[in-house]
Amino acid sequence: MVDRKSAYEILTVKRDAAKKAAEKAAAEDAKAKAKKKTAAKKPRRKRQSALEAGMKAGARSIASSVGRAIAGKHGAAIARGILGGFMRR
Repeated sequence: MVDRKSAYEILTVKRDAAKKAAEKAAAEDAKAKAKKKTAAKKPRRKRQSALEAGMKAGARSIASSVGRAIAGKHGAAIARGILGGFMRR
């Protein structure tokens, strides 16, 4: 029995099959990346209205004023008590 196919023909068929498989895999990867990219987008945060921003700024201002008042009156006494405790030991 004599085989009429040459080595060149056999290798050409194998090369073409590998090329088609690689193209198919690349196409599937591209589809998967595109699908993942669209699914991974996070929803954007809703922007604050002018009223909400004003309320937030007012609350911060009041809180910092109250904090400064408390720290001014009692902060020095607290600091002296803590530091004095360290110095006694």
